Amino acid sequence: MRERTLCERLMAAEEGVLPHSGKLDRGALFDSILRNLQEILNSHSGCCEIRRDYGMPDFNDLAGQFPDAIQIITRAIKAQIDNFEPRLSNTTVRHIPDPDNPLGFSFAIGVTLVLDDGTERLNFQTDLSDDGKLRVHS
Repeated sequence: MRERTLCERLMAAEEGVLPHSGKLDRGALFDSILRNLQEILNSHSGCCEIRRDYGMPDFNDLAGQFPDAIQIITRAIKAQIDNFEPRLSNTTVRHIPDPDNPLGFSFAIGVTLVLDDGTERLNFQTDLSDDGKLRVHS
């Protein structure tokens, strides 16, 4: 099990930081997964030339497709996590309706973290912030 993504390990090596050895640091692993989910879910579809399936659809393009937009985004979140965060499996995504903001984008995400010594269930939530980015938090 890797605590950091490949890009995080490469950047650390470039900065002269020695690779971590020894016992798994669950905090570092969790932080790395959270950062990666933030990156994945805030990348736009088509942003990566070698992986056209990387990135989320443009929410502005979905504005006229309510209520179907919720299901489109739910499936997109699940697909991005399943395809681009290999440390996680068994992804479930559920929209969290807000009666005070019916056009709001909040989703509950459940995943299984695959560890060398077993698995652990993790839960995250995403919220669309004022700047148009999905905020991922536990």
